[in-house]
Parts: sequence; C-alpha cells; structure tokens
Amino acid sequence: MSFEWTESTPRRAHRQQAARGTRALAARAGEACERASEALLARQSAEGFWCGELLADATLESDYVLLQLWLHQPDKRDWNPPSRGRVKKAARSILERQLPDGGFNIYTGGPAEISATVKAYCALKLAGIDPASDPMRRARQRILALGGVQAANSYVKINLSLFGLYPRKHVPSIPPEIVLLPGGVLYEMSSWTRSILVPLSIVQARGGVRHVPPGFTLEEIFLPGASLAFPRRNGFARLFHHLDRLLKVWEKLGPERIRGAAVREAEHWILDRTRFTEGLGAIYPAMMYFIMALDSLGYPADHPDLVDSIRHFESLLLETDTRFTFQPCVPPIWDTAISAFALGEAGFGGHQRMTRAADWLLSKEVRRRGDWSVKRPDIEPSGSPTNSIPISTTPPWCCWPCCTRGVPTRRRRPRPSAAPSSGCSPCSRATAAGPPSTWTTTGRCSTRCPSPTTTPCSTPPARISPGACWSRSAAAA
Repeated sequence: MSFEWTESTPRRAHRQQAARGTRALAARAGEACERASEALLARQSAEGFWCGELLADATLESDYVLLQLWLHQPDKRDWNPPSRGRVKKAARSILERQLPDGGFNIYTGGPAEISATVKAYCALKLAGIDPASDPMRRARQRILALGGVQAANSYVKINLSLFGLYPRKHVPSIPPEIVLLPGGVLYEMSSWTRSILVPLSIVQARGGVRHVPPGFTLEEIFLPGASLAFPRRNGFARLFHHLDRLLKVWEKLGPERIRGAAVREAEHWILDRTRFTEGLGAIYPAMMYFIMALDSLGYPADHPDLVDSIRHFESLLLETDTRFTFQPCVPPIWDTAISAFALGEAGFGGHQRMTRAADWLLSKEVRRRGDWSVKRPDIEPSGSPTNSIPISTTPPWCCWPCCTRGVPTRRRRPRPSAAPSSGCSPCSRATAAGPPSTWTTTGRCSTRCPSPTTTPCSTPPARISPGACWSRSAAAA
C-alpha cells in the first residue's frame, strides 16, 4: 500500500523534484558516456589496440644523459657526443619540470625528492647548464637541504660510481655470480628486479670506471660532514652492510675463473630474454643497463644485439621539435584490455571494433615458457604481458627455424657442445665497420640475424638455444 497520500505537499514536491533531477543527471551521464566511448573508439589503432602515453618524472631524461656519457666518452678537452642535440633537448625537458623550490619530484604534485634532484642536477651540468645559473643554484640548495648526495638511493650512487663521482667502496656490490647460485635464488626476485640486476652486475664486473668531462665534479652537492657509507639504521641494514663487505672481498680475491663463468652466464641470461621482446624486461631501467652491459662486454657499435637494444630503448622516446620525453614502458595490452572492458560496460560489446580488439589481444597471447616456469615447470604456458611494443619492427630474420623454440622448459638448458653443423651460411653484413668476413658464429644461435639474405639450415641442429651467435673474429679484432 502506498503511503504517498500521507506526505505533506512540500515534501512530495521536494521528492518529485529530486527524482526529476536524478533522471536528468542519468541522461546527461549517459550522453557523456556515449561521447567518451566514441572518443575512445576514435583512438583505437587500425590493428585494434589502444596505447596511451605513459609519462614519468624527469629521472628518465636524466638517465639518458648519463647513458650518452657512457657510450660516448669525452676527449681531453670537452664532451661533444653525436647525440648532443638530444642531450640539449633532454636538459630543456628536465628544466621544465623543476619545482619552485629548486627540486624535482617523482609524481605530479609531490614534493622535491632527493634522488630525482641529484640525477637532474648531474644531467643538467653534463648538458652544459651553467652551475651559477638560477635553476642550478636552486637545485643545489635543495639537494643540500635534503641531505646531499649521501641521502640519494643506491641506484643513484651506483650510477655515479660508474664515472668515479661517488666512491665505489660505498655503493652496493652486485655480483654476477648470483646467476650461478643454486635453488633458483635469482627467481625469488621480481621480474623487473632481476632484469635490472643481472645486466647491472655485468656493468659493475666489466664496465670499469668511465671518464667524465675535464674538471667535472659533483663535490658541491655533497653534504659536508655526512657519512658516505651505508646507513645502519636497524639490524637488517647492518646485516646488509656486512654482506656487502664480504662481496667486496670476493671481488678482489675471488678466482677469475668463477667470475668469468658468472659473467658469461649472465650475458647468456640477458640475451635469452631479449629474443622475443622489444627490450629486456620491456622496461626503461633494464633496457638501459642492457645497453651498458653489452658495451662493457666489448660488443662493437654495429653488433646486431647492441643495435637492437638501442633501437628498442629509443622506441620509448616521445620526441618532436618541442618535446623530449621518455616513457618507462609501452603498455598496449594493458590499455587495450581496460579500454575494451570499459566499452563493453558502456554497451559497445557487439561493436566490430571490439572484435578487432579481441583478435589483437588473442594474437599477443604468449605460448612460450618464461621465468615463471622455473617454479612451475609443469604448467602449460599461456597469458599476456602487461608491457610490449604494439607493432614489432623487427624483421623475421632467423638463422635457423629452430631458434623460435624460445625459453627453457626447465631450470637449466643444455648448452651446445660444438658449433652448428654445416649448411648454415653466415648472415651478410655489409657495413661501414667491416665486411661480412669479420663476423663469425660462436656456436649459439641468434634468433635475429642482421640480414634477411640468410640461407636457413636444411637440417637445423636439435640442441640450439637462443643466444648471441655473432662476435668479431680474432683477425678482425
């Protein structure tokens, strides 16, 4: 039974007015939802995916400048890398994000953060920004107010130590021997963590200390009186400190035979994990350290793995005449799944573009075993990554069809005991760096050869694992 007749007239009028307002609001929300859906559909690519720009803080541009210093060392007078134009663009991009107090934050609206500010100051000074200028003066003051370089995180200190800008003895050691430890210790770390640490361990073990421009120093942003050593705030920090001391003793006194084997295994590890991706881990830091690791191992500038690694790294760059911004990763699968779900909820589930999106997502299903199979070796592989380049620009160059077999199915894979059988012609490499004869196979197959003119094997060997198959011959070196 309705009791509306008991309502007072003013109350009934108020309820009816609220109902009309709710209906009007629902109608406007529906119209907005339809317009938003149409706008989202308009942003869909012809292939069926969505991929928005994933923006980050200024640390990525700062790291880019340091990477250029690693790859292009200064002469005795100045630092003038071939990427000087991009370095200047990176400096402008960094300065655009400086806070009024002189610092740099790590999220929009956040306060100045010491590590981001130290990175930015170092990059700006390398780019040629006058240390006496107002932006540099304010950044320097903010760094000292936040505790100086000593308060920055370990990654900042490790990066600076690679150029002699922070004492090596006061930064964490990352031994490549971690890849040799039994029990799958490496796989107790997250995917991105091990993708960063393994190439970084090679950089520390083989990269040495690179030069900085003459007279370059960061002494002005070290806080006077503050210790350079690891902080020992609690028991875990003290345990870490003692462990690091042991690792540094091992670095000096450990047998080179073991260190060499560890470096080779680490090299094999990182190369294996770039064969079916657009960059190691498909994430900026891992891709940057991968480039540095290959350079530390002596890969020449035109080596296909190094060329690919730089190309993949630069695919994260958004560059125009007025813009220079790096993305930490490219997430089309994530964006496509979220966009398709939202459109389905909005009533566009039967739209033909949704079918195209579903087909694209299904085409990106991964059916090869990954690192997860170390702990779950009996599970059938299936799923999709969150980060990927939507359209692969890598040509289907392959020395042997068997190379596409991919990642190991068990904890350790067999190593080929000899070079591949005859019948495989080496890839053609007519480059300025040297004729094809200066390159030779080393017994492990590369899934991407530098030329599509390769003649595939008629009878590929059964025990081939993906890895670097191209190296300079002794005669060429």
